[in-house]
Formats: sequence, C-alpha cells, structure tokens
Amino acid sequence: MAGRGLKLLKNAVADAQRNLFSAEAKAQGFLVRRLYPAWQRLMFRQWQTAGASEGKKWKRPSQAWEERKAELKKKRPQEYPGGKGRPEFHTGQLLGAVTGSRTLPFPGAQRGATRYHRRALVGKRLVLDVTLDYAPEANARNNFTDLSERSKEQLASLVQDFVAKALGAKK
Repeated sequence: MAGRGLKLLKNAVADAQRNLFSAEAKAQGFLVRRLYPAWQRLMFRQWQTAGASEGKKWKRPSQAWEERKAELKKKRPQEYPGGKGRPEFHTGQLLGAVTGSRTLPFPGAQRGATRYHRRALVGKRLVLDVTLDYAPEANARNNFTDLSERSKEQLASLVQDFVAKALGAKK
C-alpha cells in the first residue's frame, strides 16, 4: 500500500510540473503573439502622429541636425524618407530598433534596423532592449517609451482578458 501512495505522489508532482510548464508556455505565447504586437501598433501610431497619440508633442532635434538631415535628403532622398513632419523619423532605423519590426508603415523606410532590437522571454516576462547608439538621446528628448494612460489601459485589458481566460473566468 505504501508503494501505491508513493506512486500517486510522484504522479501528482509530475502533473503539477506539467501544469506549471504549460502555464509558463501559455504566458509566453500570449506575450509574443498578443501583447508584443499590440505594443508595436501603439509605437507605430505614436511615430505616425509625432507623439500626439500619446498626448505629447515631440520636440525636434537641434537646428544643426535638421540642416544635416536636409543635406542628406537632397543627396539620397530614397534613403531618407523622413521629413519635417516627423521629428524622430529620418531613415526608419530608430523606429525599427524600438519596435523590432522588419516592415515599417512608412514608405521608403530602411530595413535591417531589427539588428538593434532584442526581444527575450525570461520566464513569464518579455524583455525588450534597443541597442541603437542614439536611441537613449532620442528617448530623453521625446520619451517615446512612456505611453499614455489610454494606451496602458489597452495593454492592461489584454493582460486581464488573458488572465481571466487562463483562470477559466467568464466575462
């Protein structure tokens, strides 16, 4: 009889481990397939509106940078699709580095900026890192990583729906 009890305990432990790993896998799937794309859409919208979608008005870089940007645009316009309407959009590299997207919603944007974007799953957390050298300066100027309350609520709603579904709750 003692052997049977031990076997039941081993089975219960194995079931608990499977459930734990299954819950972590479900959380990781949610982060990658639902939350991350929603965050990317919020970033795209912010870039398209120069911060207005998040209740901000982005500041322009220095006048010297604006002049340099105009020179480069004259020489190679196909490589520099940004314009005066978008303060943080020159080649598309910063947006690509921030979002990790290979295809940017702007005509002429350069590809390959994803090499400056790192996305890692650590347990039930999604960790994003931007390694583009001028990203910290641009973020200090316009704080594009800070979202409006409305955008935070949209992301929180996705998380709440996922948790409710994972726990089997009805809406």
